[in-house]
Amino acid sequence: MKTLFDLTQLYKRLQLGFKNRFSTALTLLIFSYCSHTFSLELQTSLPSLTIKNYGEIILAGHLTEKLSNKKATFIPWSSEQLTGTVTLLQVLAASQKAADLNKRYFDQFSDRFEDNTHVDSVTIIVSDNIPSMLGGFVKKEMKKNKLLHPRAIMVNDKQALSRKIWQLPEAMAILILLDHRGVIRYYHEGQLTPEQEQLWLLKTEQFVNQAQQ
Repeated sequence: MKTLFDLTQLYKRLQLGFKNRFSTALTLLIFSYCSHTFSLELQTSLPSLTIKNYGEIILAGHLTEKLSNKKATFIPWSSEQLTGTVTLLQVLAASQKAADLNKRYFDQFSDRFEDNTHVDSVTIIVSDNIPSMLGGFVKKEMKKNKLLHPRAIMVNDKQALSRKIWQLPEAMAILILLDHRGVIRYYHEGQLTPEQEQLWLLKTEQFVNQAQQ
């Protein structure tokens, strides 16, 4: 009987040890996942980022020249520019589906804030998956959007540096709302719900008012 009791106790200890190891492994897995998903923290500034390969698209030409006739070119872009105004920052995959995902919200944002010099919008297109032979198509699409929204800042991120340095997931669309100090106030992956759209619009107005006080 003693031998049977000893074997029973040993079996229970082995079971407990397995459960503890499994629980520890599961905890580490969850922690690892959460660390990746929530790499950016609210109430902090974005890590410094400079995009020199392509970068921000601008329309170069004479002041009197029509916008549509101006030549589209790229200049380096830095996240140091994300201060001084309340900023809607979008990081999008280079696809029409990604561009359309939050179109309803962006249209409302543009209608309300496009002429407001205290508000900016910055869209970073992550185009590392686009073959070089199609680079002209990306540039053409960016120029078309720049003509529609001249004040908007549009950045071609060919090396996906925004995802690497900011440790962003490969989501189709990521939205970040920054106050005038460049501090992250809101963060969202994917499509905003109608309720979230109204909240983000309201908060944008509130941050503008706070900046002017």
